[in-house]
Amino acid sequence: MKILITGVSGFVGGRLAQSLARDHEVSGVYRNTRPKHLEGLANLTLVQDDLSQPRNLPKDYEYVVHTAADTPPTVQHKAQLWRTNMEGMRQLLQWTKKVGANYFL
Repeated sequence: MKILITGVSGFVGGRLAQSLARDHEVSGVYRNTRPKHLEGLANLTLVQDDLSQPRNLPKDYEYVVHTAADTPPTVQHKAQLWRTNMEGMRQLLQWTKKVGANYFL
């Protein structure tokens, strides 16, 4: 299986990437902070991108697992919450349809 996971610099996305990379080909997307604890894992490729304006997302995936999000404690402006969470989701859904991924979680 080829799996794309967003939000791998966060707790849920990072742990999921570690677990799934044991048996599957995984690309982990992060926005700002490269998750050092995931570097060097077999079957895991780290990709830096901003989901609200994606430019670097890989093209060939069966599964997309979306765990990326901003939360009020980490972001001061509602406009950035909207851009990251809503526009990021919309862009990711469009990308998923475009590349023909079979599943979106």
